[in-house]
Amino acid sequence: MLATFVAAKRELGEVLSAFEFLDRAALELTLDTLDHTRNPLADTAAPFYLVLETSGSHREHDREKLEAFLAARLEAGTLLDGAIAQDGAQARAFWGLREGVTEALSRFPVYKYDLSIPVDSMYEVSARGRAGPAGPAEAVD
Repeated sequence: MLATFVAAKRELGEVLSAFEFLDRAALELTLDTLDHTRNPLADTAAPFYLVLETSGSHREHDREKLEAFLAARLEAGTLLDGAIAQDGAQARAFWGLREGVTEALSRFPVYKYDLSIPVDSMYEVSARGRAGPAGPAEAVD
């Protein structure tokens, strides 16, 4: 994920408006809990998922840059799969998965914090911060 983030900042630069992360457990919880969601990458099981958004002033140019970025990441092996929203409804559906995590979590007794952490700590924080059947995971320093 870190390599993809660095590449996105470098290659999409001025048109990159969002780079959001969610792990597989969060995606599955959202899909299982919220009726209005569906998995656009149902055939791909990955440990992490990203929602990228571009918002430059030339839609076709932005799309070409995004497609080239995704193709390069797929070829490099840092992405397993991808989907590009074809219209506003699909874009809202993709964002609904990312934003639905909070709603899905609210249906269970859990504390959620929206934190900013160093990108290179994301894997560790995700693994250590997840609560399971045995109760909360140990705290991350």
